[in-house]
Formats: sequence, structure tokens, C-alpha cells
Amino acid sequence: MNATVRNTLAVARREFFVRARTRSFLFGTILLAVAGAALALAPIGIRWIEGEVSTKVGVVNLATDPALSFDPVARLSVQLNASAADGTEDYAVVVSPDEDAARQAVDSGELSAAMVIARDPGPDLAFAIITKDRAGQRTPELLRQASYSLALADRLDRLGVAPGDQATLFAAPEVAIEQPTPGEPGEPQSGAEMAASAIVGQMLVIFLLLAIVLYGQWVATSAAEEKSSRVMEIVISAATPFQLLGGKVLGVGRLGLVKLQAAAVPALVANMLQGVIAEAVMG
Repeated sequence: MNATVRNTLAVARREFFVRARTRSFLFGTILLAVAGAALALAPIGIRWIEGEVSTKVGVVNLATDPALSFDPVARLSVQLNASAADGTEDYAVVVSPDEDAARQAVDSGELSAAMVIARDPGPDLAFAIITKDRAGQRTPELLRQASYSLALADRLDRLGVAPGDQATLFAAPEVAIEQPTPGEPGEPQSGAEMAASAIVGQMLVIFLLLAIVLYGQWVATSAAEEKSSRVMEIVISAATPFQLLGGKVLGVGRLGLVKLQAAAVPALVANMLQGVIAEAVMG
């Protein structure tokens, strides 16, 4: 074997095994493996959080003379959650005792929004939506749309239309939101999946950037240590600076690949089992 190759491999072998035995490398590799698996399972976590969190809306019923013949809380809950996927309830509708209490609850964050229902001189229903959200955002617009249904239900009731007939009028149609071209298998479809994909992509870019910087610093640190200790220079008296630097680059590079594989393998396994884990977590 050529002396240059032999010396370079000897330096690389020593660099690899010395650094692989350090406590920082072992703990860092374990932590990276856990982080890789967690990153692969991030979409499940985002979908679980999205399914668990619901927006709380209060209802203040001031409609009298005549009083409402239906429960505005139940009717509003049905209207707001009509478009929810998989039967989940994105909105929790509760009763608020009065308008002042509702305003305080929205101001403190206890409620995301509140709807005040009253009678105008008509005597149609009049609505006031109390929220910190700006006009055009999701919750105010859904409450505005629901107010149309509540007002229409009240008019039909005063005209003598039976509640059973009203239920068929207000039954929500089945609406599917689709892309102009069919998505490939595995492509994100929902908002949660798109957000998860964006987060995972950004984390991978940051991870690769840190890996490049970290292993570059390892090579520089190792070269500086060698200049001070001169261990390999004594062991391999015939080694040139090129052989020493080349061996250190190969040793640290191989160590970096081992560390990346330690993160990639758990991530791939977690990604392959993502469907099973999602079914176990979210049913």
C-alpha cells in the first residue's frame, strides 16, 4: 500500500475511534436519534393538537317578546361545526349570562368570541359579534354566516313552519374542497399536513446547516489540537501535513456520517410507522 494512503488511513482511524468514544459524541448521537424520530412524527402531533383545540364562543340571548322557540346555543354549535372534518368540533358554544360578562370574557381571553342576540323593532333578530379578531377572519365570518341561519329560523318559526321542516332546510350540504389536479400519494392535503410539511422541511434545512458548521469546526479543532500535542506526528514520523489533514477530514467525515445515519434510521422507521402510530393516537 502507498505510504501516503497508509498514513492517511491511520490518522483517519485514530481520529474516528478517539472521538467516537467521547461522552459528548455518544450523548449527542442518542439525542439526535430521538430528535430525528420526533421530527418524523411531527405531522401527527400537529394534527392531534389541531383536533384537540377548540374555539370557545359565548351566546347572550336577549331576544324576548317573542322568545326564541329554539335553543340558540345548540343551533349555533351545529352551524359552526357543520364544516368540521371527521366529526370533530372546532367550536365549543356556551351560554354567557349577559353582555358585560361576555365582553369581559372575550377581553380576558376566556372566550374567543361572543354573539349577542336581541330583537329589533321589526321584530327580527339583531346580532352583535364581540371578538378581538378582525373582520374577514375565520371566526367572525362563520358567526356572521350563522347569524343568517338563526334569523331565518326565527322568521320561519314565526310564520308557522314546523321545526322538522326547518331541519331539512338547514341541513348542511356535503362540500369537498379539491385541488385543480389530483395530488400524488403522500402529498399533504389538509392545512395541518401542509403546515407539518413546511415545519419538517425548515427543521431539516437547519439540521443540515448545523451539521456542516459543526463538523467543519471539528476538523479545525482537531488540526489545532494536533499542532499542540503532535501525537500522530510522533507516531507516524514520516507523515506530511497533507496526510495529517486528509486523515482528520476523512475520520471526522466518517464520524459525521455515522451520526447522520443514527438520526436518519429512526426517522425513516418512524415515518414508515406513521400511519399505525396516528391510528393509535387519534383513532
